[in-house]
Amino acid sequence: MQNAVHFKNNLALRIRQTRRRILARIVCVGILLFPIWVVVLAWSLIKTYRWRSLGLCRRFIKRHHLAFEGLDPATLSVRQISGGLNNLNEIWRMRDAAGREVEFYAKVFLPLGSLWAQVNAMASPFPFVHDGKMEERFTVDLMSRAQLAEKGIAVPRLVAFGAREKVMVTEHLKGLVVDDVLKDAAQRGVLSEEEAVMIRECGRGLGKIHAGGFSLIDTQPVNCIWIPERREVCFLDMEFCTRADYRVWDAAFFLISVIIRLPAQCVTAARAHFVEGYQSTRPIDWSQIDRLDHRLREYIPIFLTILDIRQFTAGGFFRELMR
Repeated sequence: MQNAVHFKNNLALRIRQTRRRILARIVCVGILLFPIWVVVLAWSLIKTYRWRSLGLCRRFIKRHHLAFEGLDPATLSVRQISGGLNNLNEIWRMRDAAGREVEFYAKVFLPLGSLWAQVNAMASPFPFVHDGKMEERFTVDLMSRAQLAEKGIAVPRLVAFGAREKVMVTEHLKGLVVDDVLKDAAQRGVLSEEEAVMIRECGRGLGKIHAGGFSLIDTQPVNCIWIPERREVCFLDMEFCTRADYRVWDAAFFLISVIIRLPAQCVTAARAHFVEGYQSTRPIDWSQIDRLDHRLREYIPIFLTILDIRQFTAGGFFRELMR
């Protein structure tokens, strides 16, 4: 209940903070696509509630039993985790014959994610995603992981996938969400050395991806995992990955997300750490990034609202909001 109230209060504040021309554009897009929103939302909710079922998840595991060999599907537990409305995110936990627990990350692609990408491009500077249908996003995510892994770029290991259901299961990385680490730093008002290293590794990791000939588009820190023992950042979201050149966007979008989270006294240092890490991998024209960064700043209330939504699970957001 408090989550819903907190979200509603923040939403009202950010609507007031948003420039009128941007707000008018968002409202027009919402009205234009309203009938589609209703259909896609209903479809996404049905799929969300279906995949809450232990029985459905166990049937998936049994169909792909070679990927889960040695694990007992009867011991399966399923926990939904936050991540917003684009996809359903779950942690699957099972035990082997020795009683050891093994965890996997399951991503169930929702049609709402495709509509969300279209709305972002219509209502903001977010790039237009050509392969934006649910089937295309699934395929792009699947293939991009394989191609990036071939180039030695850290991505979660793919365990199993269902092309019909548009479900992907990967290893569950034990680490910290970069966005959560930034929020902790913001509360203290200073970056620790560990956090500085993390931001440099974000730049280094994105630079490696760009040097490999890929752009990610959705480069928010909420899509990055910091693994302290490996001193490595892993970018998680590949569904908008492309060979088109959105490298300037990728860097600017990451940096504006950092600006959103950190207090003013930390922003300059954080940017310098990111630039240092990125430039250790490849050069880039930072003047272009600065120009795009300036343009994106007027969308900060919108980005903050999106981050608020991502604190919920796909089903939990609607349950809390309707209370």
